[in-house]
Order: sequence, then C-alpha cells, then structure tokens
Amino acid sequence: FQFFTSWAVVAVMAGTGLVVTDPLEKEKVRRFFPVVLIFYAVLWANLKALDALSVDLVILFRSLTPFAISFGDYMFLGRMMPSLQSWFSLGAMSLCTAFIFVREPHISGNG
Repeated sequence: FQFFTSWAVVAVMAGTGLVVTDPLEKEKVRRFFPVVLIFYAVLWANLKALDALSVDLVILFRSLTPFAISFGDYMFLGRMMPSLQSWFSLGAMSLCTAFIFVREPHISGNG
C-alpha cells in the first residue's frame, strides 16, 4: 500500500506539472526490488524484536546501528572508515546509550 500510494502521489504531481519525473523503467524496478524486500524484512525483524524485548531496549540497540553500517560500508562496499569526527560522534552516541541503559532501572529485556 505504501509504495502504491507513493507512486500515485508522484504520478498526480507529475500530471499537474508540479514535478518533473523520469519514466518508470523495468530495469530500474528490477534493480530496486531487492531494496523493497530488505525494507520489509527489517520491518518484520523490528516487530519480532518488539515481541521479545521492551521498546526501550529495542531503541537502545537500534541506536548502535550506525556502527554496523559504517563497518559494513567499509567491509562490503570498499568505502573509507569514518573520520575522526565521525568516530567521536559514534562514541558519544554509544556512551549516551550505555548511560541510559545503566541509569534507567525500568529497562529490562522482557517484552
């Protein structure tokens, strides 16, 4: 439903001349389809995590995903490691996450 609605809004805007769009191409759709599947897999994984864990704990773990993304970019896409400034930001985020986890007694692993 989300993708259809997005397409419909863009089609209406393009039809009224509010935006200029490229034509829809089968090759682009074919290449983008795995992204759609991954998106739905991530949504499903989040729902399963929320079934098993508390919302607070899921939020705390999700705040650490930039580390995984940075490492994955480096390992699998051949990109550079984050700059010193980015490492500082990632470290500060991790410290805040750890501080919240330690300071909030109501956070538990139970869903």
